[in-house]
Amino acid sequence: MLTPPDKERCQADVPGNGPFTLGGKIGNPKNGYRVRCENKPTVIVSERVPGPDGLRGSMSLCPGCHAELLQQLGPNYAPVTVALKEEEPAQPAIGIGAKLWRFDENRRRYTKPENPKDLWGKIIWREHWEPMFVVGETRVSWLVGYERQMGKREPHVSYKLPKAAFRNGECPRDWARSEEHLSELAWAREHCSKLSDAVLRCHDPRVLRAVWAALAERGLIK
Repeated sequence: MLTPPDKERCQADVPGNGPFTLGGKIGNPKNGYRVRCENKPTVIVSERVPGPDGLRGSMSLCPGCHAELLQQLGPNYAPVTVALKEEEPAQPAIGIGAKLWRFDENRRRYTKPENPKDLWGKIIWREHWEPMFVVGETRVSWLVGYERQMGKREPHVSYKLPKAAFRNGECPRDWARSEEHLSELAWAREHCSKLSDAVLRCHDPRVLRAVWAALAERGLIK
């Protein structure tokens, strides 16, 4: 019987301490004093060809152990790799009073200019996002307005957003539903072009395979 992949802990064996080492875990002497890696896994690797018993073995690996596996086996003989999905953070419930953020290209805030002769510094991308609130609803839409409209019997509605757009933790384009969501969008904005340039400069098949697998898992590449 095969041991199933462990999504909480890497299943690779790494060098441990011998019987005469002070401190640390002593590994199994029958296995070269190796111990199981304690890092959190990010991928599951599977054998390309089933063994004599007809079964295809799989194991979970952290980034370091995964890189070591690819280095030892080589990209042409590496097993099939599937990226583990990270658990999505719980999104706040949408309802009357919920806070949302809307991206407004014309809402601009600037850093302090480095040159005293300049009128403005750099645009702070996150300041494009304006806080708004759900002030009402219809059967199919959330009615969104400014905080000053909260609690009014007939609030002024600036936007109508379909409720269906918020299912399964999703959000309409140019909207964010939490501070965490906004932080993730800001991270993507900052690193997207850097990652794209790095991929164009990279010629390491191991790295490109890992990027390909991650994008394929999200349905962004075929």
